[in-house]
Amino acid sequence: MGLSSFFVSQQAMAHAHLKTAVPADKAELTESPKQLALSFTESLEPSFSKAELKNADGHIIPAGKPALDPKDKATLIVPVSTTLDKGQYEVDWTALSVDG
Repeated sequence: MGLSSFFVSQQAMAHAHLKTAVPADKAELTESPKQLALSFTESLEPSFSKAELKNADGHIIPAGKPALDPKDKATLIVPVSTTLDKGQYEVDWTALSVDG
């Protein structure tokens, strides 16, 4: 794969703020990730929370359906269903907390 960089853009709704991301914001990877994990400050409403992976040209990269981590309802997991080429990628997300 070479070297890829990840950038995480933030769109918080109803008090849920991004706490951590794997891969981390501005991370430089030597291999393609199998999933994205976005951890928030509050439990999420799954039907209103999503994430998209985009390449440097802004094209959406096919990914699996986002789902909450069964052990942590504040973490959104997005399977990466393809091997990513060398380059820069951006994760765009929207999250709604259960109290929102």
